[in-house]
Amino acid sequence: MRNEVEWLAWLERRLPTRSFQFSVGVGDDAAVIRFPPGSEAVITTDLIAEGVHFLAKIHPPDAVGFKAVMRGASDLAAMAATPIAVFLSLCLRRDTPRRWLEGFLTGVRQACRSVGLKIGGGDTAIGSRSFFVDVTVLGQVKHGKAILRSGAKPGDELYVSGQLGRAALGLAMLRHGASPRNKRWRKELRQHLYPQARCRVALELARLGLPTAMIDLSDGLSTDLGHLCRASQV
Repeated sequence: MRNEVEWLAWLERRLPTRSFQFSVGVGDDAAVIRFPPGSEAVITTDLIAEGVHFLAKIHPPDAVGFKAVMRGASDLAAMAATPIAVFLSLCLRRDTPRRWLEGFLTGVRQACRSVGLKIGGGDTAIGSRSFFVDVTVLGQVKHGKAILRSGAKPGDELYVSGQLGRAALGLAMLRHGASPRNKRWRKELRQHLYPQARCRVALELARLGLPTAMIDLSDGLSTDLGHLCRASQV
């Protein structure tokens, strides 16, 4: 792309934003989103950095885009919030291949479809030595119904969803030469490359009134359980 206008037009064609909740989407100075009466906004943000959160040589670009969105969506799940919109700010290397960026945006679209997010906007910059993406995710919850880390009580039982450790296993396999394109390793690598936020599970549990506290296990059970216990003072 020759300039920012051309780049933004190219990006907008690939990230449609039309939704009944958007009064204004991509293309203006800011998004305008309608909220139903009696609801609250839930907002979270994540920074994804090349060399820290992914390695360009071993991680497929669509997996980078997919995980960038899912990290934020998982935070919404931990609050029992319904996903609404995601905002992406990208800092690109000047030599970023268009094919890599196409793959990244494919992953973003797949993740958005999976959890019901729409692209609300963002920002771009070109010239960095590494690729960075800042992801802000917006959700909604009924007033006073967000499930916090601070609600756990002595005697509560502890549950996790999914299989712990498989994401770490996938990263170890990639570092030891397993190819993401090899169908033999697809199952083992999927939880690392394409993690699924537990939005549906969390919303159903909240509807049933079961959880007293929830947390996203982005840093592992031992670390995040400590966060939950400290917040709940148990």
